[in-house]
Amino acid sequence: MSNKMYLTLKLSGRNMINTDGGWFGVSDPVYEFKKEDPRTNDWTVTHTSIPIMNNLNPDWPVETIDVGTLCSHLDDDIAISFTDWSRRGVEHYKYMGTCDTSINGLLSAAQTSSHLKIKDDAEEITGYVFVQMAELSEASEPARHNPPDNPQAPNGPMDAFVNGILGQVGETGVEQVFGLIFGDD
Repeated sequence: MSNKMYLTLKLSGRNMINTDGGWFGVSDPVYEFKKEDPRTNDWTVTHTSIPIMNNLNPDWPVETIDVGTLCSHLDDDIAISFTDWSRRGVEHYKYMGTCDTSINGLLSAAQTSSHLKIKDDAEEITGYVFVQMAELSEASEPARHNPPDNPQAPNGPMDAFVNGILGQVGETGVEQVFGLIFGDD
């Protein structure tokens, strides 16, 4: 079995644009990694984070991502697109902006404690991304952040999603989680 490269990453957004508007609405930011197909020049979503509810300064949890899903080479261009999540589905997401970078760019930003600018289509700054952690590792399987013998450890994207939501609403907000997932607007 050949080893793969994994990126362990923690991102934080700061001063992100509020696309919910109005008196009471606050955006629920989610980010997506996108890579360009060199044959068609189309950008494809390769990874999606969990949403951070009602927060313009989100701190996403640590993630470990297979580098091969993000790019072919560490200097390849990748886009991190930010949207306002909607429980009604992807077609209701509101665009917040994009950062253009590479895996090496993320590693450099983490080492220098610098930020990346989120820009909209008019090149206006709509927020900032701080790379709190970016580390590469080579393994036959991704490292887990919980001991493997822990039955409560997350084992996949759905567990990470549910645990991220629970972290936002607390243990007593389980009904709120089900309302977010299955409820009506």
